[in-house]
Amino acid sequence: MSRVAADSLLAWELVSERVIAARFASKCQNMSIIQVYARTNDTTEEEKESFYHRLQTVYDRTPRRYVTIVIGDVNAKIGNNNTDLETVMGQHGLGSMNENSEILADFCTSNDRNWGYYLPP
Repeated sequence: MSRVAADSLLAWELVSERVIAARFASKCQNMSIIQVYARTNDTTEEEKESFYHRLQTVYDRTPRRYVTIVIGDVNAKIGNNNTDLETVMGQHGLGSMNENSEILADFCTSNDRNWGYYLPP
């Protein structure tokens, strides 16, 4: 971490081996970054539910006035059918949604904040 970023670090929390959160001070608006590594489609429903429960818990504890970024490997294939999901997945995707994508979409739509999803080229 750069010295500037280290000086801006307000707090960090290791939520689990798959979720870590950090809060940073900024001149304009404070920021919370939640780094995730989601379970794969091959894991049990209980493990997936536990992961998303932890993510929701840390997300809920983030002050609403902060810019919040959830970033990482969500092990999801978002697909190209965005019916009723336009605000969380945009207009472009490939193939069909997998089970993890449905869980991710549910997580995104259940939270009031604006979401964006980036698919690398």
